[in-house]
Amino acid sequence: MAATIEDRVSKLEGAFDHLATRADLAELKGEFKADMAELKGELRADMAELKADMIKWMVGLMLASAGLAASIALVIQRFASA
Repeated sequence: MAATIEDRVSKLEGAFDHLATRADLAELKGEFKADMAELKGELRADMAELKADMIKWMVGLMLASAGLAASIALVIQRFASA
């Protein structure tokens, strides 16, 4: 009934098969770094696109605001001179 040392060792080794080794962790770390670098590149591209869109909107709004201000000034001038 007494188990031999080999039986005990093989039983223990089988119990820890699901745990990660240092090599497994190093592989995952490399994959994680590659994924993060890819996401960083995508984020930078998205931010550059967003910056261009914001500049377009700001210029358009400035021109519209200047046109509105000029229109209001003309209306006030016409009512004031009438």
